[in-house]
Amino acid sequence: MALQNKHLNQKIEALPPEMQQEVVDFVEFLAFKHSKTQVQTSETERQDKTEQVQESANGTGISAYDLAEKLGLIGSMEGPGDLSTNKAYFEDFGK
Repeated sequence: MALQNKHLNQKIEALPPEMQQEVVDFVEFLAFKHSKTQVQTSETERQDKTEQVQESANGTGISAYDLAEKLGLIGSMEGPGDLSTNKAYFEDFGK
């Protein structure tokens, strides 16, 4: 791969500056297009998973926590631990 990169860099360096900028613009376009495709794919996967969970949860009395866990939402974000069991968060509660 390093040999290919060297060869590619030589070809790009041989181009005039305005064409080198076009190469940069095209690479940035491809990177944007790739990231957009990844977002769409993850959204589609999430929607499919949501539909599967909804189908399995209908009429079963499954809890909101269990649904969130099946959807992969539990632990998907960083933050403080369980606020409901940390007494420090209840100081001056309701005053």
